[in-house]
Amino acid sequence: MCAAVPIILGVLSAGLSIAQQQQQVNAQNDAIAHANAQAEQNFQFAKLQADARRTNEEQQRQMQDDMINQTKTLANDAYANDIAMANLRHMQEEEAKGQRMRRTGILALEAKGEVLAAKGGGGASILNLIADVKRKQGMSDWYENRNFAFTGHQIVEAKKASQIQRSTRIASQQPYLKRTVLDPIKPLKRRRVKGPGFVGYASAALGGVQTGMGVYNFGDANELGWITNKPY
Repeated sequence: MCAAVPIILGVLSAGLSIAQQQQQVNAQNDAIAHANAQAEQNFQFAKLQADARRTNEEQQRQMQDDMINQTKTLANDAYANDIAMANLRHMQEEEAKGQRMRRTGILALEAKGEVLAAKGGGGASILNLIADVKRKQGMSDWYENRNFAFTGHQIVEAKKASQIQRSTRIASQQPYLKRTVLDPIKPLKRRRVKGPGFVGYASAALGGVQTGMGVYNFGDANELGWITNKPY
């Protein structure tokens, strides 16, 4: 019976050592599993953030494209309106010039008629008066044509200014350059720790043997009287 006690204690010691090693392994594996789960959660969250940033960049591009199209449409409409107004002004000025020249011609004819109707003067005087009326009519027509030419030049310059303004409005909106959003790097998962294995079991068994042998040697020494409870 006494010989069996060291064996039992050795087995219990070895089993306890193996259980402790297994608990340590389980604790390590739990920690590894928690760390891996946390890393995976962070990775998935980073992927969602990357997708959200890509969506935002695409929305920014679409909004800017809409703004460019709207600005271009408004600029073209404004330019077309300016050109139409310039052409209308040109036609109005041309019509007004024609009316003034016709009125001047009528006045010249009336003046000629009055000169011809007045027969009190000599022939030379009448011719001089008629020539003076023609000269005044010619000067009036020259001024009308000159002023109309200036007006036409102003209208041409106004059209050029409208073209520049149209180009400036269109150029004020530039395409949106989307920023590149990279995917997050997938985390490297830690592997689970294996159990004690052969080395662990062998170490536990060796420890159990050492414990048993210690108990056994302690019993032998006690039987031989090496260890006593008697006082010296």
